[in-house]
Amino acid sequence: MPQLGNKPNPLLANQVSTRIDPLQLPFKSSAELQSYNGVLGQERAENAIRFGVGMDRIGYNIYAMGENGTGRSSYIREYLKEQAATKPAPSDWCYVNHFANPREPKVLELPPTKALAFKTILDDLINNLLATFPAVFEHPSYQQQKSTIDHAFNRKYDKALELVEKEALKANTAVFRDSSAISFTPMKDGKALDETEFAQLAESERETFHHNIAALEQFLNESLSELPQWKRESTNELRTLNKDTINQALSPLLETIEEGYKDFPTV
Repeated sequence: MPQLGNKPNPLLANQVSTRIDPLQLPFKSSAELQSYNGVLGQERAENAIRFGVGMDRIGYNIYAMGENGTGRSSYIREYLKEQAATKPAPSDWCYVNHFANPREPKVLELPPTKALAFKTILDDLINNLLATFPAVFEHPSYQQQKSTIDHAFNRKYDKALELVEKEALKANTAVFRDSSAISFTPMKDGKALDETEFAQLAESERETFHHNIAALEQFLNESLSELPQWKRESTNELRTLNKDTINQALSPLLETIEEGYKDFPTV
């Protein structure tokens, strides 16, 4: 039994090295050797990778862990290239925005190598749209139809206010319009009164004007009771016009794409 504290005998240099006789090697030059694509000393890892890649099922994955420089990434990459070369090329997959539900993009399946060409076509389509649409909405035909819709709404509005103005004149009251409101002001001798002039009137005249203005405001509300409906109708007509105009501009641009991808249901 060795004594505690005894120092081990150091080995000599020739005792820790292995000498190989070149004549015993089965080749004359290392140029004759094939490259080794495996991972030295990791036969079990190689078998596991081959087994995992061979499981052609959805939901299975391979996780490779190890120190840097062990060659695991290079080996897996080369092995996958070899396996891919023996199988049919997979489809190209494109993810596009799902406008109704942006959290779940739509998936388009295309034949191998076709996705990049499809992306280029869509890029060209977007550039054409950016160049086309400003001109479409500035076209005289569109502007004329839009003016017709606006004029139809304004005629209904103006006609209702004309009735109110006629009633206001009967009550010696002026009607003032601005962009946000309609107001009434007492008149005397055909002239609208300011606050000072109105305060100088007899109390009975002031009360009469207050009564008339209250009645006119009620008549105004009744005359414009259908204003929200007129506005909705005008908005809907304008929306339809815009949609039709867009479709007319899009049709020539989409015809080529639709014809080229008519055999791909997902597109």
